[in-house]
Amino acid sequence: MSSEEKKKKNVSIGSLFKTGVGIVGIILVLALVFSAFERNTEGFYVVRQGATGKVDIISKPVFYWALMAKTWSYPISFEIFLSKSDQDGGSGADTQAVKVIFNDGSYADLSSVTKVTVPDNEDLRLKIHKDFKSAPNFQANVRRYVEAVLKRSGTLFKAEEAYASKRTQLENAIDSQLRNGKFTTEPSEELVDTGEVDEDGDPILVKEKRTIISRDETGQPIIEDQGFIRQYDLNLNYFNLTDVDPDDKTLQIIQQKKEADMLRVLAQTQAEKAKQDAITAEEEGKAAIARARAEQEVIKATEVTQAEKNKRVAELKAEEELSVAKLNRDAEAEKAEAQLIKERAEAEANRLKVQAGLTPQQKAEFDLKIADAISKNIAQGLAQADFPDVVVTGGGANGSSGIDLVSMMGINQAMELVEKMSANTIK
Repeated sequence: MSSEEKKKKNVSIGSLFKTGVGIVGIILVLALVFSAFERNTEGFYVVRQGATGKVDIISKPVFYWALMAKTWSYPISFEIFLSKSDQDGGSGADTQAVKVIFNDGSYADLSSVTKVTVPDNEDLRLKIHKDFKSAPNFQANVRRYVEAVLKRSGTLFKAEEAYASKRTQLENAIDSQLRNGKFTTEPSEELVDTGEVDEDGDPILVKEKRTIISRDETGQPIIEDQGFIRQYDLNLNYFNLTDVDPDDKTLQIIQQKKEADMLRVLAQTQAEKAKQDAITAEEEGKAAIARARAEQEVIKATEVTQAEKNKRVAELKAEEELSVAKLNRDAEAEKAEAQLIKERAEAEANRLKVQAGLTPQQKAEFDLKIADAISKNIAQGLAQADFPDVVVTGGGANGSSGIDLVSMMGINQAMELVEKMSANTIK
């Protein structure tokens, strides 16, 4: 190979070396640039401590400069799972159910899920990082506080109550203490109904020791410790008590008591039914007696009413007969009086007629004929009468006319009537 060719070959190798070095340099620069940036994802915030020691918060989901900086990522919200089952959302030693001792000394495992949110407050988030240094440590402290509240709340109830009748009250007590802080408690005694009765039928009560919540004058719970969640102003999104699992012995006692309660309730129901049946029979007997009495009263009232009705009818009939008799007497008296008056009048008329020279029979016939003639002929006689135009009369004792014109007319008409009647009588 000639010197010229060697020279060209060396130049070519040098160019390739420079090109390779350049490429490696570019790659290193790009790697350095990319390694200087990190990305915050949605649902998290980042605590960043720079080379100078300054600490700040990256809350938005963006790329940020992280060269020569120390960073810690925290979830904005997270759930605390405490359960025996992995299906409830967690697994491992830190997610097991919490063993709780109840007021009656029995045990149960409480399973729950709690969701907490860290507010969008940089000072608060810096304080959390300063106190706990990492998200896992912070979450572990939240979990330990939830466990403490579960155990403290269990002392307020008996296992049977937490398992069934007062499970909602237990859940509310836990939720309230998580939000507001741990309640102060104190021992107490209360009378509890055993469900049995004495010889007099009164319920049998027994004293039972309980742990109760201490309250102030207004009835509000006294807060002993403001608690972890309230101390860091965390938001409790929800708390759910998912299961109450008593130990086998406690569960057996609960089941036995449940069966005993059922039998007692059944016995009470049967006793109450028997008592009610007796009351019903007694009431039915009273009702039957009352119906019989009522029926007798109805019969009695009907008879009395009928007797009163008959009596009234008899009285009305007697009054009617008395009234009719009285009217008859009055009528007879009136009739007798009228007959007497008539007879007296006839006697008087006969007497007057005898004095006039006529017998009563003649007088009666004569009066009848006169009345008939007057009614038939008076109009005709007056129409045919020939009255004189001038009448001369003599003076009376007192200077007046002895007989006036009208009197003379009457005499004349009377005479004509007498002659007509006589003629009619002869006929």
